[in-house]
Amino acid sequence: MTHRHFLRGLLLVLLSVWGMKAESAGLEENGEKSFVHPGIVVTKESVFRMKDYIARRAYPVYEGFLLLKSSPRVGEAYKMNGPYPYISRDHPDYKYTSNGMSSDFSAAYEDALMWVLTDNRMYARKSMDILSAYASTLQGIPESNDRMLLAGLEGFKIASALEILKHTDSGIPGTEIENVVAMLKEHFQRAMDDFYAMPACTNGNWGLIVTKAYMATAILTDDREMYDRAKDFYLNGEDNGTIRNYIDGETGQLQESGRDQQHSMLGLSAMAMVCEVAWHQGDDLYGLLDNRFLKGCEYVARYNLGYDVPYKVWKDVTGKYSNWPVISEKGRGVIRPIFEAPFNHYVHRRGLEMPYTEELLEKFRPEGFNPEGDCGSLLFYEAAPLPAPEGLGHLDEDFARADATVAGWTAVTSGVELAVDDGCMVVHCAKQSDGSYRGDIKLTGKTLLDGRNWPVFAIKVDGAEPDRIAVDTERGPFGNGYGKWTGRIGDDVYYCDLRTRNFGADNRLGSEDLWELSRFGLKVAGLVNDVYRVAWVKTFRSVEELENFVTGVPSIQTVADVRYDVHGSVLRLWADGALLDLRLYSADGSLCSMLGDRCGKTEIHLPGRGVFVLRWSDNGRRCRSLKVCMGDMR
Repeated sequence: MTHRHFLRGLLLVLLSVWGMKAESAGLEENGEKSFVHPGIVVTKESVFRMKDYIARRAYPVYEGFLLLKSSPRVGEAYKMNGPYPYISRDHPDYKYTSNGMSSDFSAAYEDALMWVLTDNRMYARKSMDILSAYASTLQGIPESNDRMLLAGLEGFKIASALEILKHTDSGIPGTEIENVVAMLKEHFQRAMDDFYAMPACTNGNWGLIVTKAYMATAILTDDREMYDRAKDFYLNGEDNGTIRNYIDGETGQLQESGRDQQHSMLGLSAMAMVCEVAWHQGDDLYGLLDNRFLKGCEYVARYNLGYDVPYKVWKDVTGKYSNWPVISEKGRGVIRPIFEAPFNHYVHRRGLEMPYTEELLEKFRPEGFNPEGDCGSLLFYEAAPLPAPEGLGHLDEDFARADATVAGWTAVTSGVELAVDDGCMVVHCAKQSDGSYRGDIKLTGKTLLDGRNWPVFAIKVDGAEPDRIAVDTERGPFGNGYGKWTGRIGDDVYYCDLRTRNFGADNRLGSEDLWELSRFGLKVAGLVNDVYRVAWVKTFRSVEELENFVTGVPSIQTVADVRYDVHGSVLRLWADGALLDLRLYSADGSLCSMLGDRCGKTEIHLPGRGVFVLRWSDNGRRCRSLKVCMGDMR
């Protein structure tokens, strides 16, 4: 480290300890700086900016807004799971509440955001109704291993929602807000206080998650001592969840890099919120220790893009998590939407470079919601609008491509194996107790469905009838069950206009919707055979475009000893014997190319849209021909 960098790092440490600000953070009250309100996830300035982007339909903020608007947790239709008198992630008597209560608190937070972005008080009322129901019911968070982690994860959502409702013209009476604040302090803050009071014993994401929620609660309740305690812990705490102890200052390696990539990104997500919330209050935690947070983001982005990174065995604060000998590949490439906030700060605000984070965002924008409650591109993109990618929301899984693998797919049914062979994903199914076979599969990561541009979903599959196949999502299977496909082309292409079929009981992709699905896959059950083959899984602009893609050529046809099919612009032939004097003609009879003698598998690239005739001699005895119709090339 250079002398200049050492001095800069020392200065940043002193600034943090002394509580000095990077920029003005409000008025002085009795010699003490007051908090900016609203000032947790949003500020008045950021709300104004987001509304302007939304009005102009500026990418990627507008698309982030569409993801919020179409969330299944937003609006009057959301049915609360609780309230529960006791909540827990892992207590044996109460862990059944984990998913339900987390969804409810996410709904309250998302509705509060929708209120402030649309000025529709219905959303504010819905948010408050959820929080008030819990405030009047919740009796405690029972002692368990995950009690303090729960308090951080859900406490941040509650405090963020209340901050918006309290400091905007939401129409919510102050008495209702204070009732929920009392619940937050009694049950959630108490658990976070217990975390700060105990010796270090967890991986670093815990301390970071608790700190972001503690800081948010401090701002909501105007508690300067709490806020300073959170800042001091982030810099100086004897815990894995601090800027010093979570990220290596030289390489950017994370304390949890040897554990798995999902927890690494979870830690970065919480760290981003600590820094962003503090920035709203005028404190520059982003810049601490020579922008060490930037190094951590770049390290994780680089590795999850497929590049190599340096790694060393980590010596953590507790001594419990120091035995991971190599960086973990678990979860590699499954990207959480957590990079927009740090990229916006370091690159757009500060003019620094983050090449790996930039490359990652170019692939995965718009960032939607992560389970911890922030919506990246909507909340944190501050630069000039970008051109929207042409293929945004286009699902295009084609196993005929030369580089096709099953890397993006996982088996859901135990015992199922996946492989790519001869232009298809081959699914080897598992035998069930009734003697039938099942092979449920899903895409890894998140899937965008775009009702504006790509509403027609289609699959080409051999070995499974349509009444045995359903598309499965967290919103339910489309058509609310099996066999609700809109139509069928040939023997093996099934499709559905997703705007005309419900997902589950009442969800339907609208013509102005952009959906982000954390689960998207196929349920395939009740098969007689133990194998089925998927050639492609795609979305299309219209049924007509789908029909053009399929081109009128049935999926696999046989002429004498020759089988063929068409994938995009490639005609594929399988011949048991030699094809002699193979020639390709256009529809007007002109010769396109002389292909010569071929045998086995042959691929022929068709020159464009139109009708083509393939002719060959049958071992010198007679001439055979094959007419190939091609639609629009892609």
